[in-house]
Amino acid sequence: MSLAGWTVIVARDDAPDDDLSLALIADGAEVVPLRLMRMEPLAFSLPTGPFDVVAFASRHAVDAVPAELWGRARVAAVGKVTAARLIERGVDVDVIGDAGGAALAGALIKDGVAGLRVLLPRTQEGNTELQHALEEAGAVVVVVDVIRSVPLEVDVAAVFARTQRPRALVLTSPRRARALWERSEIPEDVVVVAIGATTAGELRGAGHRVDAVAAQPGPEGLLEALRERQKNS
Repeated sequence: MSLAGWTVIVARDDAPDDDLSLALIADGAEVVPLRLMRMEPLAFSLPTGPFDVVAFASRHAVDAVPAELWGRARVAAVGKVTAARLIERGVDVDVIGDAGGAALAGALIKDGVAGLRVLLPRTQEGNTELQHALEEAGAVVVVVDVIRSVPLEVDVAAVFARTQRPRALVLTSPRRARALWERSEIPEDVVVVAIGATTAGELRGAGHRVDAVAAQPGPEGLLEALRERQKNS
């Protein structure tokens, strides 16, 4: 079963060719991007190396950190789009996750990370699941905030109103969930899908409904959650 005929609004900061949007389009859905925030670089300095691994959780972090700053560390990317940005910059990518912090952590842990120094350039106040998973596996994680999200003035209600037959809204982080509910109520006929329990908890804690939660973070888990809702609709 594909998502052909479904319109999926994706709340995001990235360009419309992020891993999730590409997966939805490949499955037949029409994707409507909903930009709630823009990303801007922060001034930062890196702790003294060397690092064994540098892990990138977004293409924005790739753009913010000059390659010469991390030396000869192995390079890990959260998904294909982030990996493509690294390759564009002439960087060899050693590990590519399945577009989620937990999936990237799993791929790194499979090779062994205990005792390794891992540099994690990230969004200020960003998701911590990659950091925590690596630390639990024994890695020494050095977190550096290199970018921050800045709210955009968006008429969310107007986006819903002008989108033909919106079927679903996908929220991929607690930060985006908060930004959305501060701006608009979600129409009752739109299926609300959260990427994981943390994002779902943010929504429910603020009194908002969640119709489905991905069993596994990342595009495939969200696709499965959407297909299940489609089957039961």
